[in-house]
Amino acid sequence: VRIAGSTIAAIESDKPTTQKILQIARENSEGAVYEAYMAYPENVTIFTQEVDLPPEFDVTKRDWYLDAVAAGGKSICTAPYIDYLTGKMIVTVASAVFKDGSLYGVAGADLYVDELITKCESVSVSDNAYSMLLDSERNILVHRNEDYTPTAEEDGSTKFTSVSDVPAYANNEQPIDSVV
Repeated sequence: VRIAGSTIAAIESDKPTTQKILQIARENSEGAVYEAYMAYPENVTIFTQEVDLPPEFDVTKRDWYLDAVAAGGKSICTAPYIDYLTGKMIVTVASAVFKDGSLYGVAGADLYVDELITKCESVSVSDNAYSMLLDSERNILVHRNEDYTPTAEEDGSTKFTSVSDVPAYANNEQPIDSVV
């Protein structure tokens, strides 16, 4: 995401070129990214394909945009949330892009949580181990036991299970290693 955003800023690409750069980034993700985009401070967003956003949608007020800007160019990854456009649970990876010391925009990519689950399940660790994915708050994002995976609540929020709430992990019966 950061490389695509930096390329877009460096050449100050027009909309078709920006879409092509984002499409290449999406295609190189091996199916992990369902949408990539460049969001600008003027509340303009360019997606890999045409997307009709309602007039009240302000990209600069979205948590992922604000978090990326606050991170000052480091990439961020959100906790899972319900996507505004698809209604599916996603995570967003985003990175603010600066040019000549000023914010140029935020490059972002959305990944379906169910795709992360599929990829995580395909990792073969050993016969006596399995992979899982945690966020920075130690909430379980992907686990072979669906009772521990995030769920959408009626109010639109997301319910998580903390790894410390799972007896097998809370009692340190099994070590937890994380690899980024």
